[in-house]
Amino acid sequence: MAVVTNAEVLSVIEHGEDVREFVLKPKVYKRFEAGTFLQLTLENVSASEIWPDSRTFSIASCHNKDKTMRLIIKKVGEYTGRLFDELKEGSECTIKYSFGDFLLPVFDKKNPIVCIAGGTGIAPFLSFLGQLKNEGSLDRMYLLYSVKKFDNFIDMEILKENLLDKQTSFHCTREEVNGFKNNRINLNEIIKISQNNKDAHYYICGSKEFITDFKEKLFEKGFNNVYTDEWE
Repeated sequence: MAVVTNAEVLSVIEHGEDVREFVLKPKVYKRFEAGTFLQLTLENVSASEIWPDSRTFSIASCHNKDKTMRLIIKKVGEYTGRLFDELKEGSECTIKYSFGDFLLPVFDKKNPIVCIAGGTGIAPFLSFLGQLKNEGSLDRMYLLYSVKKFDNFIDMEILKENLLDKQTSFHCTREEVNGFKNNRINLNEIIKISQNNKDAHYYICGSKEFITDFKEKLFEKGFNNVYTDEWE
């Protein structure tokens, strides 16, 4: 059963133009799975009331002892614009959590987990990173991560600290930055990083076009364990 609770904004972090990270402290904090998402509204509403205008966002952290949740939000329309204007440190919102089936494969504890992220699509993979680290199985995780500008990278130090070079491929498409690829992720890189493993699990999160492109290409190559985060 979903939890409906007020949540305090503990901090707001800028990640380049029009991308912000919000750290929330829910009043009611219950266990949730990495890869799930929540529904957020600026209104103060209870579980028994009609749910007002809201948006859904991936939870960019796993269940943790600090009892916090991270959200990575890009300003793309009127409502996210309101969030940027009204969600300040110390303010409150209402959240309903958690939902979704973009989950780690509990039935398979052996094969690689290949995460393909575009922009703010990194959010669920940050929760994967936390959960896999807690389980002592970070060696299974491979990450291909693309952003437009270097400032848009999120948790780069944490990613580099926890994942080996052979487990990552970082792309900055509109800026040349030493140590980062100045091109888009391509299918050959995905196949190379996963060693053409048909039993690996491939997760894709980003724009609709980003998801559709890689999903179709992976299926065409015979990769069947493909999961996408395509909720609205």
